[in-house]
This record gives sequence, structure tokens and C-alpha cells, in this order.
Amino acid sequence: MNRQKKIVLKNLSKTFGNKIVLCNVNLEIFNNESLVIMGGSGTGKSVLLKCIIGLLMPDKGSAIMINDKDYSNIPITKRFDENLEIGVLFQGNALFDSMNICKNITFGLEQRKKIDKAEARKIASEKLAMVELSDNILDLYPVEISGGMQKRVALARVIALNPKLIFFDEPTSGLDPVTSDKISTLIRNVSQKIKATTVTITHDVRCMKKIADYIAVIANQTIIWHSNVADLYKTENPYIRDFINDI
Repeated sequence: MNRQKKIVLKNLSKTFGNKIVLCNVNLEIFNNESLVIMGGSGTGKSVLLKCIIGLLMPDKGSAIMINDKDYSNIPITKRFDENLEIGVLFQGNALFDSMNICKNITFGLEQRKKIDKAEARKIASEKLAMVELSDNILDLYPVEISGGMQKRVALARVIALNPKLIFFDEPTSGLDPVTSDKISTLIRNVSQKIKATTVTITHDVRCMKKIADYIAVIANQTIIWHSNVADLYKTENPYIRDFINDI
């Protein structure tokens, strides 16, 4: 099977003042696959994710290739200008309190193309159905629905753009185990349905088991291990074994 590369990181490094956070990170992420990035607190997982999506610019000498194009020094706003099909589900959902659910879901879509109110509502309803929510919440506001429902609405907003590349930042953080399991299942199912490549940061082992095809472990400012889920439990790497036992 020929696996096509979607993202390639080459010697990606990032420092803040005198603090080295990432040093010579090399990683390949393949088309239509789900990669989960795991590591201890403060190991640079979130910084790595932000560098990949363009919220942070990596230091000189690093490279981020997406679909064979170097995006190393192109911020996220400019990437959207190039119609790069990217979706991001942030840890805190980032829903707009002043907008109802319908407007929240179609906000990104309306920034890219002109759609009328009827079409926006139709799209919002379709995306809510994909995350197993009824369209009777379209006129409600985020504060009027539960945290689990807010997470689903945020996911509906992400897929409204039909992205081919989705980033998830701690998607089950703050959720109870039952809701967390449901969100993980939805992420997996929806990503496969729209044929998206996904990159996820999570501390939730159950989430990892649900959604990951491959896992990368970060420690000592770099990726120290990268393989499939089954190999995670077979490795003799002492750090990985200790990490698994801790989580």
C-alpha cells in the first residue's frame, strides 16, 4: 500500500528566549490517517501543534511541508487565503457567545464564500446531524447547551468547511468519561466520513485508542517514538513504558 505524505516536518525547532522547547523535530503524517501526539506535561505538544497550523512560527532552518508546499513561515491567516483545507478544534471549543449555534457553525464558511441565510441554516442542520445533534438547537446560544453539546457544535463548525486536514487540541478535556468516549467515537467516524487526515493532542488514553492509527511521543524537545498503536504496548523503550504506566 502506497501511503501518501500529507505533512512532513524537517528539523522543526522552536525556542522562547533561552528556553528550547522543540529541537530538530522530524515527523511524517500520511494522507487519510489519524496521528495522536502524546507526551508529558510541558514537553512541547501544544507548541508543536501551533507551529504546524501556523499560530506560531518555527525558528529559522525548520520546514513544514503540507501537500508538498513549504508553509514554515506562512501564518494561519495567510494559509486560509490560499484555500488550504484546514480545520481546527480548539481545547476550549472557541464558540462565539454572542452568536447562536447556526451562526457559530457557518461562521468560517461565510468568511470564505457568500451564502444566504437559508443555505447557511441548511448546512448547519446537516452538520449537526453528522455529530448526532438535532437542529432544534440552531437558535440557541452556547451558554444554553451542555459542555458535551458545545464540543459537538465545535466539531460541526470544523466539518462545515469539509477540511481535508483537521487538528484536535485535547478534544475530550474537561468531559466526563461517557461524553469523552462519545466525542472520541464521533471524531473518528466524522473524520473517516469526510476522508480527513487528523492530528490530535490528547492525554486521554481512551480517546487515543479510539481515534489513533499512529502515535508520536514527544520528550526531550523532540519526537522520540513514532509507530502504530499496537507497537506502543510492545516497545522496550523505558520512557515509553513508564509513560504508558503513568497514563
